[in-house]
Amino acid sequence: MANNTSGSERNAPCSTCGKKMKQCPGHWSIPRWLIVALQLAIFTVLIGVVTHQWTVSMLEQREQKAIKNLKMVSHEYAKRHRMYQEQWWLETLPTFTAKEEELFKRRRNLLVEILGKNKNMNDLTRRITTAFPTFLLAYTDGKIVRSAETRTKTDDPNICFIPRDQIGSGHHPSMLYWDISSGSVIMAAIEMPESILPGVLFHELGHALRQRVDQSASATAPTTSDLYISEEVEMHDLEAYVDDAVNGKTYLAAVDGIVEQCHGTHPLDVMGVISSEDLERLDTILGAARVDGRIAGSVIIRHLYILGARAIERSNGGMEKINLAFYEDDKMNDKQPWHFWRLEGPGFVWNYRVLPHVHTFVNISGKA
Repeated sequence: MANNTSGSERNAPCSTCGKKMKQCPGHWSIPRWLIVALQLAIFTVLIGVVTHQWTVSMLEQREQKAIKNLKMVSHEYAKRHRMYQEQWWLETLPTFTAKEEELFKRRRNLLVEILGKNKNMNDLTRRITTAFPTFLLAYTDGKIVRSAETRTKTDDPNICFIPRDQIGSGHHPSMLYWDISSGSVIMAAIEMPESILPGVLFHELGHALRQRVDQSASATAPTTSDLYISEEVEMHDLEAYVDDAVNGKTYLAAVDGIVEQCHGTHPLDVMGVISSEDLERLDTILGAARVDGRIAGSVIIRHLYILGARAIERSNGGMEKINLAFYEDDKMNDKQPWHFWRLEGPGFVWNYRVLPHVHTFVNISGKA
């Protein structure tokens, strides 16, 4: 093959090593397309890093705004309710005078009426009242649960009350909880409006159902575990459902209205802008506008929980955006009907696959 390079070109210096071109062994060079591709890749990574940092920064700002607003709103809420006096129906450990026996009798009648009136609200309330058709009233000094009635069945749960003079003993994690060791719903012997007592009662008896009847792993799981949290979420949802039903189905509508006016797609958005007036409106619906500070502490928790939960539901489109889908597998046969049923939504997928044993996959997300 003929060499068409002129003598002057072969004697010209190489731009890389400086030698004459005829003496230069040649150099590897990066193709221009590869340089452009690398530049694009680096640019994409930088954009991703910046976007991630911006997203994290935005979330941190939203969180800080929510915390600041919640501190202010909670302070105003507590201040408003501190003006109301606590009303206790059991002041001291009972000695079962005629008056105290009458107090326990009235309390029993009230609880029986609540459970009977609200037992058919949904499947969970029906299961609770079927599992626990009877209960035993009790009281506690903080260490021992003592029966206030004669026990007729060994598996009856206790509904145990803390007298006023024992509430500060330091033996109780809160004024209302399910105690596994004694099999008791333990609650302060404080007068609670009948508009919020049913939700509280079903919430705690729901924990009793999961532990004593279903023997769910969530009932004894660590408090920081997903299992424990999932059960707590379930019972808070039940409480809100009962609250709504007892109060003419106006509570959740009001909650949704607050979420809507906040224009939030994340619980932090709602927590960052809710006002004391919003919480006061929810209090009024639940008949809790004039409860004392101790009860108000539990009421505001249920308000904040359901506001956050409904914000997540709203961000995922609500139930209106959930669709039922069916996918048929081409390779299926009579022995292995590998079909897929799916409930699908913007932030929710429940995949159910029929096999000789059941396969199911659930994915629920809240948009950031």
